[in-house]
Amino acid sequence: MQTQGDNVATGFAQTVDIRTLLDAIKGQRHAQHQLYQQFYGPVMRLAMAMMSNGEEAKDLVQDAFIKAFAQLANLQEPQRFGAWLKALTVNLALDRLRRQKKAQPLDDEFLVPDWDGGTQALASLADVEALLLTLGQLDRSLVWLHAVEGYEHSELAGLFAMKEAAVRQRYRRALAKLAQGAQKRGWQDAS
Repeated sequence: MQTQGDNVATGFAQTVDIRTLLDAIKGQRHAQHQLYQQFYGPVMRLAMAMMSNGEEAKDLVQDAFIKAFAQLANLQEPQRFGAWLKALTVNLALDRLRRQKKAQPLDDEFLVPDWDGGTQALASLADVEALLLTLGQLDRSLVWLHAVEGYEHSELAGLFAMKEAAVRQRYRRALAKLAQGAQKRGWQDAS
């Protein structure tokens, strides 16, 4: 079983130079800049997946790094910096989403019988990120955090203050909507 902090594919599991981390804790700008450059891509991908537009994503990235550097001295396990930064970014994004309260209403027309296999089908599409933008923020966040970042449905239920069954239902419906959108665009499975 993969845990939320172990996903190598998204870039958060990169090895961090401990000396750089210690220098960043001391407030040395060059070390902070080095960590920023190393983790900007993964943080931005996560922010783009969770926020509704590029400007909101950029703001989230900036806030995530500001908060990370301010709280860096509280990091208990330096070797897990990436997982810590990812959790911090997700929590900031969820706080913003809760404040916005812009959850898309569910639409019963989007049902798919095999929602477990939906993740594999989505992973092979040519432009998944563009397709994800067709979803509302909550549904896009659920799909991204589960399919890409490796969060379990039970973890997402806790993060979003929802019942696990509701998370699974929204996830299933979001995958169905994505599959329908891909079909409308004539996208073919790349495998």
